[in-house]
Amino acid sequence: MENKSIVLENEAFALTIGEDCIAKSLICKSTGEECLMQGKNISVFSVTQPRPFNNEVKLAHPNKRTTFQGNRLRREGDKLIVGFEITPFEAIVTVTITNSYMVFTLSDFIVHENDYKGLSMATPPVAEFRILQLPIRNRANFGEWLNVFFDDKTAINVIANNPYPRIDSERRDGYRLMTADAVKGVRLKGCEAALIVSPTGALMDAIDTLEEDYDLPRGVKSRRSEHINRSALWVTDMTPQTVDEYISYAKMGGFRHILVYFPSIFKAYSYRKCGDYDFREEYPNGVKDVKEMLDKLKAEGIIPGFHFLQTHIGIESRYVTPVVDARIHKSRLFTLAKDVGEEDTEIFVLQNPEDTVMVEKCRVLCFDGEAIFYESYTTEPPYRFLGCKRGHYNTTVTAHKAGCVGGILDVSEHCAVSLHIDQDTDLQDEIAKKIAAVYNAGFEFVYFDGSEGTNEPFDFHVSHAQYRVLKQFASEPLFCESAAKSHFSWHFLSGGNAFDIFKPDVFKRKIAEFPAEEA
Repeated sequence: MENKSIVLENEAFALTIGEDCIAKSLICKSTGEECLMQGKNISVFSVTQPRPFNNEVKLAHPNKRTTFQGNRLRREGDKLIVGFEITPFEAIVTVTITNSYMVFTLSDFIVHENDYKGLSMATPPVAEFRILQLPIRNRANFGEWLNVFFDDKTAINVIANNPYPRIDSERRDGYRLMTADAVKGVRLKGCEAALIVSPTGALMDAIDTLEEDYDLPRGVKSRRSEHINRSALWVTDMTPQTVDEYISYAKMGGFRHILVYFPSIFKAYSYRKCGDYDFREEYPNGVKDVKEMLDKLKAEGIIPGFHFLQTHIGIESRYVTPVVDARIHKSRLFTLAKDVGEEDTEIFVLQNPEDTVMVEKCRVLCFDGEAIFYESYTTEPPYRFLGCKRGHYNTTVTAHKAGCVGGILDVSEHCAVSLHIDQDTDLQDEIAKKIAAVYNAGFEFVYFDGSEGTNEPFDFHVSHAQYRVLKQFASEPLFCESAAKSHFSWHFLSGGNAFDIFKPDVFKRKIAEFPAEEA
């Protein structure tokens, strides 16, 4: 039986997919080049379930996380209807075609009346949906962050046009499998990703158009700015009283950018007060004094930037003491098996603590807002934490009832004096507004420090936490730097990650070893 093809085409490229859902061809029109590795029979779409659910499928196949490949495809206008091997439901993928890119969106699922007959469950039971996967022939260069495969002629880019898809690739024999996934708990329906195929020299123009069309931060525009390659003077103790001194230093060094570390403005005590963001005594009028200080810099032709930690909550902040805010992330949850009195030093839990953290400064439980340090734990019933010291971090000691759910506080690996925000709560937005109130006083670029400090999935939360702050700014920064990145942050971290811990005598050598090699 003849396998007909579906051709998705714009002015730049043509993607051909068989009705069996196999990618057949990807042609860059300006070069006439075939970009796909032929003969691999890789489906463009797939769906992953935690296990098989349909009764007969569950009986016939092992109960484990299972990926079902797309094996049939039909086109209805701008929609592709995808069917899968074994599992019965279908998916609707909407394709938006422009002159320079295509966007693939998981719009919905089609669940037939008898697909899950007699089962009381949310259907379909999807953990992940692969929005796009293409086997791209090996090329000279691969840009890991942007997820682009290119040489001096052609570039193939699978790129996020929103914060939600998981963009990745896998190196294979002679090709690279470039992928985009919608993930349950991040976003399934409505998740989308873009495909760009262009002459290499035209790639940035295509991404710039994508960013403009989808109202994204303008990563291309920022990278083309004259500001991007200028050095900055980093200051940790500049105040309205010392700003003139720092202006003179900047002029002597030829610096036109000054990056202001947050302890210059807030009572910081290392990271221990992060989150409170109370102004130092040198700023009796708060933001007004910050603005006047920044105006002085700008009057001298110096552009100010703001260096902060957006995902960290200090262990001496009001978010921790006297009661730990419930929006602080817990890296592992436990349920109390017995009541806990105020004097108890053993805490009984229902779950086995096997492999729970034993790094000394990170051994911190939290129940009902009380932080509790533990010395050890048992891995045989009755499960319990031993040697507990109550009221850690100066929290209030209180009794706790059996059945109370708490867990291990997510302590930052850097100095262990801050905790990580639970990114599934609104605390990140609350902190973002505090940071933005100061940025909006006149800062023009930023450094997102400590950005690795999120809960999983990191590929989503690292960039999304940054984006949640960015969206609170009154104006888009000229450029941004960070201490960590994930794919979506390419659209705004035009300064990349800051390799800033090396001493001056080795700095140039380390630049060649790390960021130059990365580029």
